[in-house]
Amino acid sequence: MRGVADDADRARARIGGAAMVGARSALGYGVSLLIDLYGCDSRRFSRRTIRRFMVEFCAHIGMEREALHFWDFPTRAERLAAPAHLAGISAVQFITTSNITLHTLDRDRAIFLDCFTCNNAFDEASGHLAAVDFAKTFWRAERSEFQVFGRGKTP
Repeated sequence: MRGVADDADRARARIGGAAMVGARSALGYGVSLLIDLYGCDSRRFSRRTIRRFMVEFCAHIGMEREALHFWDFPTRAERLAAPAHLAGISAVQFITTSNITLHTLDRDRAIFLDCFTCNNAFDEASGHLAAVDFAKTFWRAERSEFQVFGRGKTP
């Protein structure tokens, strides 16, 4: 399923056109939620704010956090000197049911967030839409787009 978080019919949306039942469903072993945020407040792009986001986002979607790792240029000046597609911070938040990755693009004022879980946090449309809305609000994004799809096949 692809969408824009502001769609009028989102309350009727279903993941890939089918509702999930429990952690495993007709969609497969788990679910990936991809969120693209545009027009973000890039002054907030820091390890400290990303760490806070991961804590709050995981609590919001009911995920248990494990290790958090970062990769970025050592200084903001180096990030700004890098090519636009590399100038930002990457973070991987391991969760007990898989992982969440986040990439910022400073000059584009964009964030790309990927969440894969075999948990049932995204069973219904309201689950993934609540996650999209939370991320959009936290990062003060002007616009968001998302995709949700099943991963793996169940026996």
